Amino acid sequence: MTSPLFQDPHGKFSASKFWTNVAYATATYVVIANANSTNWELLLVYVATVGGSEVAKKFLSMRYGNGNGHTNSAAEPRREPTLHPDK
Repeated sequence: MTSPLFQDPHGKFSASKFWTNVAYATATYVVIANANSTNWELLLVYVATVGGSEVAKKFLSMRYGNGNGHTNSAAEPRREPTLHPDK
């Protein structure tokens, strides 16, 4: 059984989620290990790496996915919203 941190929406192991979490854990360790340093560039790179990748992932899923963070499968065509003037 795999951890929910490493599962795709269908409950299967996701290598991309695994390596993303490994990279975040490594970056977090480096920042914590250098906590006494006054190197602001390190903190900036950390925030850009962790925060920027999440923002980019959310943007791409909203742009090319179905709007809730999951991409569309071939079996589920994208449904465009319909306007109902009588509602």
